[in-house]
Amino acid sequence: MKRKSLAMLMALTLAAGTLTACGGSAATAPAESAQTGTTAGTEAGSENGDGQAAEEGTAAAAGEVQLPLTEEPVTLKAWMAIDATTANNITTYAETPAAQEAEKRTGVHIEYSHPATTATQEQFNLLVASGNLPDIMWYNSNSAKYTGGMDALIDDGIFLDLTDYLQYMPNYVAAMKRNEETGLQCKTDTGRYAVAWMLNVEKEWDWGGPLVRKDWLEDCGLDTPVTYDDWYEMLKAFKEQKGATVPMLTGAKEFYNMLEDLNAGYGVTDDFINKDGKATYAPILDDYKDFMKLMNQWYAEGLIDPEFMTRDTQDQSTMANDQTGVHLFGVWTFPSIFEAKYGQEWVPVPYPVKSEGEVAHLGWQQYEICSDALGITTSCKDPVLAAKWIDYFYSEEGSLLKNYGIEGETFEYIDGEPQLNDEVRKAKADGTKSGYDYLGVALTGIYDWKNSLYGNDEKNLVCYDVWDASTDGSYVMPPISMTSDEGTNYSAIMGDITTYVQECTVKFITGAMDVDKEWDNYVSQIQSMGIEQATEYQQAALDRYFAR
Repeated sequence: MKRKSLAMLMALTLAAGTLTACGGSAATAPAESAQTGTTAGTEAGSENGDGQAAEEGTAAAAGEVQLPLTEEPVTLKAWMAIDATTANNITTYAETPAAQEAEKRTGVHIEYSHPATTATQEQFNLLVASGNLPDIMWYNSNSAKYTGGMDALIDDGIFLDLTDYLQYMPNYVAAMKRNEETGLQCKTDTGRYAVAWMLNVEKEWDWGGPLVRKDWLEDCGLDTPVTYDDWYEMLKAFKEQKGATVPMLTGAKEFYNMLEDLNAGYGVTDDFINKDGKATYAPILDDYKDFMKLMNQWYAEGLIDPEFMTRDTQDQSTMANDQTGVHLFGVWTFPSIFEAKYGQEWVPVPYPVKSEGEVAHLGWQQYEICSDALGITTSCKDPVLAAKWIDYFYSEEGSLLKNYGIEGETFEYIDGEPQLNDEVRKAKADGTKSGYDYLGVALTGIYDWKNSLYGNDEKNLVCYDVWDASTDGSYVMPPISMTSDEGTNYSAIMGDITTYVQECTVKFITGAMDVDKEWDNYVSQIQSMGIEQATEYQQAALDRYFAR
C-alpha cells in the first residue's frame, strides 16, 4: 500500500518547478496592486504559456509565502459551492475555523456567497448573465460550467486570463508542472489559463470496482477470477453450488457504470474511447459486438441479475439472503460494511480480461486535476491579491490548513502524519457534519483526498491496489473541451444515438435482438444518425487537447 505524507508530497511538488527568467513574447502585465504595493514585472507570459517572468527575480519561488499577503486588511468577494451537510449547520464558509485562520494569516477577508446546493449550474448561469460578478468565482467541470468552454470564459470577458498572473502563483505553477498530463489539463485549448484547478496531492485510486464473496470462492475451490472464462466458471459455481438466484448483482441506475467494469477487458464502453490518439465510438466496434454476445450467453444461463434494468441501486436484499456472490459495482468501503451488516467477507477482484497477463484499458480513470476550480473575474478589484490568495492554498502551509485545519483544534500529528481529530471524524462519520464544517475555505489548492483513509480498515484499503493494478486506462478519453458550436451540434446528434445504443444494448443482452442477425442494421442506423460528424467533433477536441 503506497502511503505518502502530505508534507513529503508537497515537498516534491514544490521542487518540481519554479518561475525562472525566460525570454519570449511579451504580454500585457497586470496593473499595480494598490493594496499590496506589488508591481508586476515588465513582461508577463511567454511562448510556452507558463507565464514565467521576463526578468530574473520578478516572481517568487515556489514554497515561499510572505504573510500577510497585504499590509492593510482587504475584502474580496467569492462565490463558491457549499457542501449540502455543511449548509445545514452554517451560513457561509466564513464561519469555519479554516477560513477564519486563513484570514488571520493572509490579511484577506473573504465575503462568501454560496449557490443553492441543488441548483449550482442554474445559479452559475444567472450570475454570469447578470454581469454582477464577484472578485473570485467557483467553476466546476460538472455542475457549474460555461457552455462556450474554458477559452470562452476569457474571450467573453468573464474570467481573466491567469497567464498574466502566474508570476504571482508560483506554488500553483509548481503543482501544474508535476507531470505533463496535469500541465495539459490545466490549460485551455489555446494554451491559456482560465482558472486555477484544485489538484489532488497525488492521482486518486479507483473508488469502485467488482467485489466477490471470499467464502464462496473458497467453498467452490476457486482462485481469484482473472479472465472472462474464470468469471463464467465462478458465476456458474455460485449458481449451482451455492444456490445463488442472482449470482452477479447490479442495479438499474448502475447498469451503464457496470459496463465500465465488465467490458473493460474488451476495450469498449458505451461511449467514445481514445485509441492511440484517435476518437473512436466504441459501440459500433466488433469488440462491442463480441461483448454483447458474451453478456447474452451469461444472461440466458441465469448468471446475470434478471432484474438488472429495474432493480433499485440500494436493493441489497439478495445479499442479505445469501443469493448473490458478485457485486459488480462495489465501492471501496463496502467490505467492512458488508461484514458488519451481513457477516460476509467480500474482497476486491480485478477487471476481467480475455487472457491472463492482459491489462484492461478502460475503467475508472482518475487524474490529479479535480473538477473544482477558482477563477478571477474581470470585475475583480485586485487580481494580483486574488492570485496570491488562491496560490496560498497550493503552498505547504496553505494546503495543510485547507485539508486538516488547525493543529490542536482540528488535527494532530501522529507518527509524523497529520490526522483529523476524533471530534471531526465522529461528526463526519455520524453525518451531522462534513469536513467542510471545519475546513471550508477555498475550492482550489492541493486536495489531500487521503485524509479520509487514516484509520480505515485494511480490507477496504486493499481495494485500491487491486482495481488500480488491473487497468492502465489508456483508452479513456481525457477531459477534452469542445467549442460552443461543437458542443451544441454534438449534443443534438448524440442525444438520440445514446438513447438508441442503450436500448439496443439491453435488447442484445436479453435476446430481444439477435446480435449476429441485427448487428449490421444496428451499426448502419447509428451511422445514419450522424456518428461520423460527432466523431469529427470529438477528434477536433482531442487534437486540440494534445496540442495544448
